[in-house]
Amino acid sequence: MQTKTIKPVVCLFLILEILDIILTVTGIRYYGLIEKNPLIITLGLYGFLTYKMVASLALAGLMQIKNFKWVNIIAIVITALPVLWNIIQMIK
Repeated sequence: MQTKTIKPVVCLFLILEILDIILTVTGIRYYGLIEKNPLIITLGLYGFLTYKMVASLALAGLMQIKNFKWVNIIAIVITALPVLWNIIQMIK
C-alpha cells in the first residue's frame, strides 16, 4: 500500500488560507477592522467563510494533483497578501 504525502506548497497554501481566515475574523471582531471584500457583504461572514473553505480545498486539490509551478507561485503570493495586510492593519 502506497502512502501519498501532501506537497509542501499545498501545506503552505493551506496554512496561509487558515491564517487569512483566523486573522480576518479576529480583525473584524476584536480590532474593529472593516472587510472590503464585496463577497462578505453579499454572503455574510459565515457564507463567505464556507465559500472560501470550499474554494481553497478545491485549489489545494488541484495543486496536489497537477504540477503547474507558475500557478503554485501565484496562488501562494495571492494568498499571502491578505495575511500580511491583516497583520499590518492589526499592528497600526
